[in-house]
Amino acid sequence: MENTTQQHTPQRRRRRRPAVSCVLCRRRKIRCNREAPCSNCVKSKSACAYDSLPTSLSPLTNTSEADLVGRIRELEQQVQRVTAQPRLSQSGSPQSA
Repeated sequence: MENTTQQHTPQRRRRRRPAVSCVLCRRRKIRCNREAPCSNCVKSKSACAYDSLPTSLSPLTNTSEADLVGRIRELEQQVQRVTAQPRLSQSGSPQSA
């Protein structure tokens, strides 16, 4: 028999956030103030280095932005067409003649 108290919820895939702390603070697992150089690196007289963002996190390119703007315009036109159509009667019974 199956336990009825268990909840079957789909597992959400968590998105990995990019690291914003400097390399040394991440390695030492301490809080980084994200300055250049950060206060921890200044105190320890270490070189403060940050990883660059991966290309997948780079801002949208002009072509993809233009594609999105075009798609928004198409959707807005579809909404206008749908809202301009007369509404059908909501009564469930057919009309007798």
